[in-house]
Amino acid sequence: MAAREVYRFLGVPERLGISMNPGGARPDLDALLEFVAVHWSGRKPTRDFQKLPYPDAKPSFSWSAPGKKK
Repeated sequence: MAAREVYRFLGVPERLGISMNPGGARPDLDALLEFVAVHWSGRKPTRDFQKLPYPDAKPSFSWSAPGKKK
C-alpha cells in the first residue's frame, strides 16, 4: 500500500500491480507475463491488477503523498 502511494505521487499508479496467487508460495508466472504484456504490448488485461486482496486492511504507515487522491 505504501508503494501504491509512491506510484500515485509519481503519476503512474497503473504501473504498479498486485496479484495474489491462490496456489500458495509458488510465483504466479502467468500473472507476471500478463502484466508485462499489458504494459509493453498494450494487451488488454484479463484480471484487475489494481484490486487489493484485502481492501479493508489498514495501512501500516500514517503518511500520504501530496497531491490529489484518486
